[in-house]
Amino acid sequence: MTEQQLADVIRQSIEIAAPLDVVWRLVSEPGWWINDGELEEHDITTTTDADGTVTAEVRGHRAGVWRLIVVELREREYAAFRWAPHAAGDRDARGATGSTLVEFTLREASDHVVVQVVESGFSALTISPEKVVANYDDNTEGWAAELAALQRAAA
Repeated sequence: MTEQQLADVIRQSIEIAAPLDVVWRLVSEPGWWINDGELEEHDITTTTDADGTVTAEVRGHRAGVWRLIVVELREREYAAFRWAPHAAGDRDARGATGSTLVEFTLREASDHVVVQVVESGFSALTISPEKVVANYDDNTEGWAAELAALQRAAA
């Protein structure tokens, strides 16, 4: 993908044969997708600013420390976070390079749960166009792997 072809949104989904409550518990955890292809336990500390903004410091055993913003949680239905993707470099959603919005929508079907992830805002990152393209490409592949890891963890 060239800089001129860069799309601003990654959209993927997966069907998971597990109860909605199990899937919700996993996707509502800030930074659950920060791992090496298998969900791992994270140490998570949250703080709430005076303006009500909830920041989660997510400490992974292999991935280091990330600071995410919890945008919205709607029980069993929707979870949204802001994070500074890998190419942005500072791992802090409030950092100078900006952040992308990651949204998870859950829909219960007869014998499974459909999880859709939408990551948007790549064009607003204040990094070089080449790094934006690289990050978009990495995250496109990454979400497929993370959704598969989510499926395995929920089973």
